[in-house]
Amino acid sequence: MRLLLLKIRRFFYCSLIAASLTYAQTTYYVSSSTGNDANNGTSEGTPWRTMDKVGRTTMMPGDHILFKRGDTFTIGELSNYNGGGYNGTETNPIVIDAYGTGSKPILYGDFTNAVWTKRAGYDSIWVTYTGQYVSGSFGWEDLAGAWHLMTHVEGEIKFSLDNANNLDKYLKSFTASSYGPGSATNNACDSIYVKTWDGNTPKVRIFRMNMFTGNYLIVQNLEFRNWWTAAYGLDMGHTIFRNLKTLNNMSIALRFARSRYCSIDSCRSDSSAYTPHYLGGGGYRNMMRYDTTLATVDTVLGIYRWIELSAAGMQEDTADVAEHCYYENAMQGGMDSYYNVDDTVRYCKFINTSGGIYPMGTGWVFHDNVVVADGRYTAAISVDNTGAERCVFYNNVITCHGQGLRVATNAAGGTIKFYNNQVNCDYGNSRFVDFQTTTGVTSTNNIFTGAGTWTAGAWPNETVYSTVASFQTATGYETGSVWSSDTSSPNGKFTADRTILPATGGTIKLKWTSINATSAAISPIIGIVATNDSIETDIIYTTTLFVLTLTGPTGSIATYNILVTVESQPTAGAKLKYSFEPPFPNPSNGSTMIEFMMQNDGYATLKVFDTLGREIATLAQGVYSSGVHRFPWNIGGLASGIYYCKFATSSYTKIQKMIVLR
Repeated sequence: MRLLLLKIRRFFYCSLIAASLTYAQTTYYVSSSTGNDANNGTSEGTPWRTMDKVGRTTMMPGDHILFKRGDTFTIGELSNYNGGGYNGTETNPIVIDAYGTGSKPILYGDFTNAVWTKRAGYDSIWVTYTGQYVSGSFGWEDLAGAWHLMTHVEGEIKFSLDNANNLDKYLKSFTASSYGPGSATNNACDSIYVKTWDGNTPKVRIFRMNMFTGNYLIVQNLEFRNWWTAAYGLDMGHTIFRNLKTLNNMSIALRFARSRYCSIDSCRSDSSAYTPHYLGGGGYRNMMRYDTTLATVDTVLGIYRWIELSAAGMQEDTADVAEHCYYENAMQGGMDSYYNVDDTVRYCKFINTSGGIYPMGTGWVFHDNVVVADGRYTAAISVDNTGAERCVFYNNVITCHGQGLRVATNAAGGTIKFYNNQVNCDYGNSRFVDFQTTTGVTSTNNIFTGAGTWTAGAWPNETVYSTVASFQTATGYETGSVWSSDTSSPNGKFTADRTILPATGGTIKLKWTSINATSAAISPIIGIVATNDSIETDIIYTTTLFVLTLTGPTGSIATYNILVTVESQPTAGAKLKYSFEPPFPNPSNGSTMIEFMMQNDGYATLKVFDTLGREIATLAQGVYSSGVHRFPWNIGGLASGIYYCKFATSSYTKIQKMIVLR
């Protein structure tokens, strides 16, 4: 009896602890067309009106902030002004999203029609009252293009601005072209001060920045226009920028710095005056995936800038990944990097960028990418290895005017490997290979097409070779590599993620790349495809030969084969084993596939539970034959969090964890 009472008491105490850790989740609505910041914001009928209200409100784990689709927002920032940041939890992230129907909500970041007033008693100092909070992280541009300035409260304001005397010290500390946010009454920073060179009224345009700090934040389904930086995650963890669109970016559009396990996912940035997507500053395991950047240029909104104009960048991070991204029309490189460690770039396309990728660091892996570098004197891949680690580049398709594969430096003990790349040069002075250092470098089994040369040695004392054969003989490099000056014949590679399937069948992922192909087709069933792409097949139940056919500009054809074998059914009496595989994909935000194997015919259940043990869904319940059974599950409106999938028979039980991210 005493033991029973102890168990009841323990359960009661644990229930109290669990209840104390449960947060009240609130959904806030924001509408510029129907809202008022005096409303409580907790229903579509009583929405807030401005970004300013969002920034002034302390958010709790699980809270959602929803902006109305079709509305335009111009007042304030999403930066959390209270200093605590956005701090969700693994099971209850804070979410900034959209509601309603129609186009994405549009959030503007520039101050328009600023009214400047000369500050009495100070030489050439002007002030504009914004009527809203300025986080202290903002940029401003002289319309003549003379200055490109940016400031941050902690870095620039040397005096507290909580009284008139300290404001006086602050203003007197200004020098010509100084600038900064401030307020005479508090640290709300709702005014901006500028000291001009000539004492005349400032002719500037001011752009705001959304500065995010905290953990477990999701920002998605919004459009940002005319920002200095639309979303800057600083010292963040487990945060996602998803399905965002940015236009007219004066600096980096989407950025994580000193952050970990964060991602820029399915975002698009058009017309940027700085590298639009950036990971850096000492972060760990961050990602850019399925992103698009277009038109990284030197002039945006009529303002000329020239800083870093690559399509994407990674700097001083460890184990970052960029995958399935599309980058086009960057005035400098496709991707810049500085002192990164163990980063991976895969399945990306860099199209019409002046240069390609410039990995500077150690441990780089760059594979299955397409690079079209149109700069006459730039490289498609230029390696600056700074550590005694490997850098590997394989299965890439490159078209360039300048250099294809280039090694600038390689640290002592470092290794750089190129293999199975396709390099097409279309300019007589192009260099297929430009190895300014050859220590620790290996390059094998590459395909070279078009007109170009191979060089070894540092400029101006490099040795130039006119054929791959002479380069091989003299240096020992490019073993197994081939060269064709005929640009009318297509070349390609055709691969599969696996070529053997179980008796129950399955899908495979086919991937192909090509040079000099005007069209491509895969048989059987699949038909006409892009010349560089990948595809997941339908379920294959029988052994199948897939054939990729490439056609060149003059009608010449090249074919490549992959045989996919389906294993035979088990013989009568062969014994299977119970198994329960993890859901895939996991984490998921849409649908997932769950699979189990029955050892014998029998009764089985497959159910999903939340962290409190409540049953969420029953995916399978009944008598199932021996073998593999798969169950697709549409997660639907399930909230973000951790869930548990339980497979059970009379003699076997196993649980797999699944994470839902919205």
